[in-house]
Amino acid sequence: MIVLGIIVIAIIALSVFIKSYLTSDRLKAVILPQAEAMAGRKVNLDKIDVSLFKGIVAKGLSVKERDGQKDFIKVGEFILSYKLLPLLKKQVVLSKIEVAAPSISVKKDKDGRYNFTDIIERQAKEPQKPKPPSPAEKEGLPVSIVADRLFIQNAQFTFVDEGKNLPDVSVALDAEFQGSVGQDGAPKMAFGRISVKEMKARLEETAVKVTGKIDMDPKTVKAALQAVIGGENIDITATVKDYLSAPDAVANIHAKTLDLKKLSALGSGKKEPQRAPR
Repeated sequence: MIVLGIIVIAIIALSVFIKSYLTSDRLKAVILPQAEAMAGRKVNLDKIDVSLFKGIVAKGLSVKERDGQKDFIKVGEFILSYKLLPLLKKQVVLSKIEVAAPSISVKKDKDGRYNFTDIIERQAKEPQKPKPPSPAEKEGLPVSIVADRLFIQNAQFTFVDEGKNLPDVSVALDAEFQGSVGQDGAPKMAFGRISVKEMKARLEETAVKVTGKIDMDPKTVKAALQAVIGGENIDITATVKDYLSAPDAVANIHAKTLDLKKLSALGSGKKEPQRAPR
């Protein structure tokens, strides 16, 4: 009973410490200025909750479009699980990251410019002079990311070409990645899996739907996909070795019936010639 009482008191004390140290305002003051400086866009974050066992839970994160109104990236919720002992030294060491319901909306305008071009151009420029640190940054909130697991659930991706030169695409997927961070700070993946719930596109007048899984390790990517193209069911398996250095790809396609002329016409963007009526 004495041991149990000590454990309960320790949990309560640590919980109070976390609530007083990792406050929502303090976290926002550190995260938002850095995110906005990196993206050059308005970044919103509705709420951050901190609990002893669940971790840091952020809700309503969004990166706006250039107009500052519509959402370019939106995340329903992400959870940052941290290790408890480093908190005693006022260090936040993240061990797992979970991202729920993220969505990315990519657009290409009629001039061929994408809605993320300004972010890439900003990153390519010479580093700007650092801004004076905020009071929260001066106070210090050391964060170390050593997360070895990343989970993404119910992700949505859409692509729209306003010039109609490329097909519109929508993708729904889950993903899981495991790895580590090297001494140089670069991430190193040990294992990754992407579960494609559904990918939809339209080529000319033909609807395309794809489902399946993609597995990867540091050297190899393997895909097992099932596609429906204009009513034809096609199984696709592919392996890409040394994909980071010298890619070596092998793909196999299996179908009961396969109209090669129709598929080649879709790939070239040409419509299949109409047969003359008999």
